[in-house]
Formats: sequence, C-alpha cells, structure tokens
Amino acid sequence: MTVSQPPRRLTRTDLVASTLTLLLAVVATGVGLFVPAFYRDAEVFLPQLYGQDLLTLVVAVPALAIALYSAYQGSLRGYVVWLGVTGYLLYTYASYAFLTAFNELYLVYGALFALTLFTLIGGIARIDPTVLKEALDDHSVRGYIAFQAIIASLLALIWFADVGPASLAGTRPRASPGQRFQSPSFSHWTSAWSSHRSLSRRPSSGSSERGATCSPASSS
Repeated sequence: MTVSQPPRRLTRTDLVASTLTLLLAVVATGVGLFVPAFYRDAEVFLPQLYGQDLLTLVVAVPALAIALYSAYQGSLRGYVVWLGVTGYLLYTYASYAFLTAFNELYLVYGALFALTLFTLIGGIARIDPTVLKEALDDHSVRGYIAFQAIIASLLALIWFADVGPASLAGTRPRASPGQRFQSPSFSHWTSAWSSHRSLSRRPSSGSSERGATCSPASSS
C-alpha cells in the first residue's frame, strides 16, 4: 500500500545531535574497550560493560549512521530505526552516567544522555501516526510484541533470581559485592537524601537537654 503522504524528514538539529552522538559513542566505546583497566567498577560488572561497549560500537553505531542517512533522505523505515537506536543509546548512557563508577568520560556519558534524550523526544513528537499505520499496511505486530515480552521476561528472571532472595534474606545481592555508585550527580542526590533523613530523625530537644545553646544574644 502506498503511503498517502511522505514522512517528515529529520531536521538539521536532529542531524547535528545524532552526528555528535555517533562521534561521542565511538569515543566512549573505544576508550572503554581499548584502554586497559579504564573502568573502576566492581569486577563482576566489567564483562557487562565490555559487552555493552562492544555491542554499541559494532552494531548500534553503524545502525545509527545508516538510519540517520536514510531518515534524512525521507525514509520512514529509516526514521523508525533511527528512533529505536537512539532509544537504545539513551538507555545505555543513562546507565553509564548514573550507575557506573566515576571516570574520565563522565561528561561524555552525560552529553550522550542529553543528546539522545533530546532527539528521541523530538523525533517521537514529530512522527505522524497515520502515516506509520498506513505504512504497516495491516501487517501483524504480534511477532514484535512477543519478542519484546520474551526479552522483558528474561531480564526480569535475571534480576529477580538475584535480587529476590537477597530481599527476602535482607542481604546484599551476590551480583553487587561492595559496589558503590560513584557518579557525582547520583552520589550528591543520595548524600542529600541521607542528610535530610538524619536531620528529620534528630530529636528537637537534644540541644536543650545539654543545656548550653549559644544564641546570638547570649554570645555578645
């Protein structure tokens, strides 16, 4: 079935943001994979980080480059793939920015998180659902839904197999022995929350019980 109207092309802003995303992703994955002992995370997490970098460099970066060119030429299929890969990179570098131990690429992770968030929201807002529905031409989407459900179920099993028993036993999950989140933004948020909780639990009469409270009037 022929689409009734041409899909909207990417804007120049999208093109610039996604090009920067490509360049920064190559830098981030290249350093992570090829600089020895770059990551400072717990050893148990290193295979996941290396695997994520490898997948991003070998699959996501080329896919984003091809989809970006195709979408800029007006391809609806390229546009949808561009959104999908951008969403993957958003999830990836949100994790790196907030959950990995601080390293020299922290600002790069933050920039990738901001760029992909910006382009994904703008790209979704501009897509025409009528055009997308017509392009599907009544094709069944059950296979895509089933695939996503399988992936979600497997991830849930992986997490609950470790987190569930630890939650019931009140212990630390085996997959995170001694792991601390050291990204500045995350640590600042947690420190502020901890300080707020400790202050809210402090007895208000504590200073009066000790009897010697120094006020501006008494100190003069």
